[in-house]
Amino acid sequence: QQQQQQQQQQRHQQQNIPASTIHADEEEEQLRRVMEESVRMEEEKQRQRRGAATTTERNSTITQPRNNNTSAASIRAGQAAAQRAQNSSSTFGANRIKTKSSSKPKSKGSSVAKSTTIITTTAASPSSPSHISLKPANTAALSIEHPNIKMPTQMKDKTKEEQILRCTKRLSPHPLAVDTLLRSLTAIRTNPSDPKYRKIDKNNAGFKRALQDVPGAHDLLLAVNFRPPSSTEARSNKNELILPVEDVDYALLYLATSALEQIKDDSVEYRDAKRLRQFRDEVQRIQTGRDISGEDEVEEAVKRAAFISKCPTEPLLGAGALLQLALGNDIKLQRRFDGDDVLRDVVHWIAGGCGSVIPDKLTSREWCLVDLNRYPIVPIDVNANMDRTLQFLGCWPSGKLEIRPSSDEWREGGIAV
Repeated sequence: QQQQQQQQQQRHQQQNIPASTIHADEEEEQLRRVMEESVRMEEEKQRQRRGAATTTERNSTITQPRNNNTSAASIRAGQAAAQRAQNSSSTFGANRIKTKSSSKPKSKGSSVAKSTTIITTTAASPSSPSHISLKPANTAALSIEHPNIKMPTQMKDKTKEEQILRCTKRLSPHPLAVDTLLRSLTAIRTNPSDPKYRKIDKNNAGFKRALQDVPGAHDLLLAVNFRPPSSTEARSNKNELILPVEDVDYALLYLATSALEQIKDDSVEYRDAKRLRQFRDEVQRIQTGRDISGEDEVEEAVKRAAFISKCPTEPLLGAGALLQLALGNDIKLQRRFDGDDVLRDVVHWIAGGCGSVIPDKLTSREWCLVDLNRYPIVPIDVNANMDRTLQFLGCWPSGKLEIRPSSDEWREGGIAV
C-alpha cells in the first residue's frame, strides 16, 4: 500500500495535480467503502429474517395435523353425547317406561328422511299428571314429553259460576250491554213465570243494538241456562234463545245480577265508556237539533249567528294556521286562523258551527278541549287561556283539537295546559 501511495503521489506530481484534489478523492473512496459495507450488512440481516420465517412455517406445518386430530376428536365426542341423549329420552318417558323404536327404510328417491312433528295429548290417569307429547311422524326421531304442561280449560268446560264471572268481566267496556242484561235478568228473577221475559229474539232491533257481537253477552245468557229451542218445540225459531221455566236457577240469576251491578259500581272501563256514549248522544242531539222546535230553533240559529259574527276574518289560502276540530264521531271542522288570534276566537267558531251550549260546557269543565299534537294529551284550561294567542298555545303553524267528555280528575280541578 505504501508503494502504491508513493507511486500515486509521483504520478500526481508528474501530472501537476493539486494536494487538495488528492485529499478529496481519498475521502470519496472511503465514503464508497463505508456505503458498500452498510449495504452488505443490511443484506445479511434480511437473509437471517427469511431464514427465521421459514423455520416458523416448518414448525407450524408439523404441528397442524395434531390440531386437526384434536378438532375431529371433539366432534366425535359431541356426536356420541347427542346419541346418548337421544337414546335416554326415547328410553325413559313420563312414566319411566321403555318405548319401542321402529325404523322405516328410506325411500330410494331421497337420501334424507323427512320428519313431521305431531302434537298429541295423552290422557292422564288419576295418579299421574296430564302431559303433552311432541312426537315426530318418524318414530326413529327424537320424542320429547313435558309432564308439567296443562292445556287451559275451554269456556264451555268450566263451571257455571266461572263462566258468569268471566263473561261479566268481558262486558265491562260495553255499558249498553251491561245495562240491558242487568234489566233483563232482574225481570226474570222478579217474574220467573212470565214467558215474555224468558224469550229473546236475536232478530230484534234492541238485541242487535245492545248485545249482538258484544264479547261475553251470548255466553252469559247460555251460562244462566238460556238455550236455542229444539226442533220438537212448537213454533220454534232458530234465531231465539229461550229459558224454560224448569231450568230457571235463582242462584245463577242472583250471581249474574250481582256481578253486573259490581261492574256498574266499580269498573273504570264501564264508567268511561258510558260517559263517552252519553257525550256522543248529546253531541248528536245538539248538532241535529233533535229537541229544538219552533221558537227554540229560531233562537238557537240567532245565537250561533252571533258567535260567528265575533270570529275574525279567515286568512287567504296558504296563509295563517290550519286548525282542525273533531267533535264526536261524525263532526270534523277546519278553518284558518292567524297566529295572533286568541283561543276565544276559536271557541266562538266552535259555538257558531256546532252549538251555542258548547262554550258553557267547556268553561264548566263538563267537556274539555285537548290538543292532539301534544303528548301526553292533557286538557286545555279554557278559562285561563281564553285571551292567549294560538302561537302561545302551540297551535301554530297547525293545530289539531278535539272536544271530549271530562274525566273525574279534570272535573275536580286537575292539572291542565
